[in-house]
Amino acid sequence: MSNSHKDDGHNSASSKKEKTEIIPAIMASSYEDLTFRVASMNGIAKLLQIDVMDGKFVENKSWPYVKSEDRDFIKIIKQEEGLPDWQDFDFEIDLMIRDVENEASKWIAAGASRLVVHYKSEPEEIIKRTLRDSKEKGVEVVVDFELDMEIEEIVKILHNFKKEEIEIDGVQVMGIDKIGFQGEKFDHKVLYYVKELHKEFPDLIISVDGGVKPEYAKPLADAGVHRLVVGSAIFEDDSPRDAYDHFKSVLNS
Repeated sequence: MSNSHKDDGHNSASSKKEKTEIIPAIMASSYEDLTFRVASMNGIAKLLQIDVMDGKFVENKSWPYVKSEDRDFIKIIKQEEGLPDWQDFDFEIDLMIRDVENEASKWIAAGASRLVVHYKSEPEEIIKRTLRDSKEKGVEVVVDFELDMEIEEIVKILHNFKKEEIEIDGVQVMGIDKIGFQGEKFDHKVLYYVKELHKEFPDLIISVDGGVKPEYAKPLADAGVHRLVVGSAIFEDDSPRDAYDHFKSVLNS
């Protein structure tokens, strides 16, 4: 994947606002559902996040973990087929799962451009190893932190990553308390977390995922967010295209 996503938002507050990226997030119940939702973004976004849940790290399950062995996913891993419309999109995979080290390798084989690894999903040594291995295989890696962690703890972890030369391409902070579901209420505490992270690590790419609605887009961008991951506010709209365009117009107003 090109480095265009990495350069977003490092100049001025107005630049951050204009360049804040909207990433549509798909939580698919089946391969057919995934295919339909991906197609609805054709010609609108170039990068999509696929939320994947195994029912172990979070309560919910999504494709391809709804079945014990999903035939479509196996074909994709074996590179007999590709992810839907793979020629037209880059895919960021949000790994809300256990056994993240093993599963990360499968998603890299499936064609992921970027992996989001949840810090709390496994012991820290496994998380570190997954991040290192994934980077060596040529994909971007983002570490996700939840709001039940203190900001001081997150800052300490990121400083330790730097000391240990664990290279990451950004952090994702959840904007909701209960992950693994779309349509959850936005927690304004995330604005404070973003401001503190941006102050401590001014060159760090920051994403916010969960509960993001158009009215929160500008406050988040002004706080230092480079990527807004949006699920239900786009895909539950009668027109996903109009919803996406509305986010863009709000950010550029």
